Amino acid sequence: MTEFAVLAALLATAVAAAISWPFWRRRRAGSAGRGELPTWAWIALAGAPAAGALGYVIAVAPGQASVAPPATASEAPHGLENRKVAATAERLASRLRANPEDGQGWATLGRSLAALGRFPEAAQALEEASRRLPANAAVLADRADVLAMAQGRRFAGEPDRLIQEALEADPRHLKALALAGSSAFDRGDYAVAAKYWRRLLAVAPPGGAMAREVEARSREAERRAGAAGSAAITGTVAFAPGEARATGPGDVVFVVARPRDGHGRPIAVARIPGAPMPAPFRLGDGDSLVAGTPLSGFSEVLLEARLARGGSADPQPGDPRSTPRAARPGERSVSLELRAPPD
Repeated sequence: MTEFAVLAALLATAVAAAISWPFWRRRRAGSAGRGELPTWAWIALAGAPAAGALGYVIAVAPGQASVAPPATASEAPHGLENRKVAATAERLASRLRANPEDGQGWATLGRSLAALGRFPEAAQALEEASRRLPANAAVLADRADVLAMAQGRRFAGEPDRLIQEALEADPRHLKALALAGSSAFDRGDYAVAAKYWRRLLAVAPPGGAMAREVEARSREAERRAGAAGSAAITGTVAFAPGEARATGPGDVVFVVARPRDGHGRPIAVARIPGAPMPAPFRLGDGDSLVAGTPLSGFSEVLLEARLARGGSADPQPGDPRSTPRAARPGERSVSLELRAPPD
């Protein structure tokens, strides 16, 4: 297999894994599997046996790959034991103690540690790599990947920031685009996910398995975006007749959707600053609070509005509220009336 073909095979696996992450997360894993490893670790352990590379190898794009010397047939990545990868990591760590300014060495150590499932340590090593390789999109994307794994496969916070930083360094970076789409899909923002994956499709090698996978995931995101748009709940929040109607510029109206039984954490929240009255609202999947639990996934929810004096997200005893009412995703012209609590 030529070097170009090896890189293409590795790259296809990397991107397919990255865009499939949100789908895998929804499956219950009965044993250790793909859901337990970052996207590029699966290149090493399962996705690139033809490359004959050691367990810490990753390829993110032509010219951005780090490929180890070929291993023997008996050392194919899918047959490597953890101790071989651990020994590689220890040798790298020893080398870096003698030469701590080797940015590529830190990057390779981070990838090796992540292949072992040691995500916090991998994130630290990749952070050291970033200090020595500024604006390196590949390292930034890998940091985002392992940090998301370290925090329970969640992109929110630092992983999302690093993904955007990677795209600022290279707007065409394949793995960063794949992860950006996966993050958006995971939080229920399907239109944004489709946008990133369409950008990925535009720069991916045409006609191969990777392009087909990206196309399929893009179509699924677009389908869900259409369904989510039709599933949004819209309506108006207003004061009930006879209620005091004064609001201040710092006041905020919150519209909250909860499970139908009223228990558990909120499903979605819409925030309307300035508290204009009457206040139109739209509550959709983009307002969902839990990744992988979109509003459109419920047949019915319980809606409640609250006027927060001063904009506090924490409910206060005197906040005017609406009576909770049932609503179905896609329902229109929902009316919520605010009343002050009884003395």
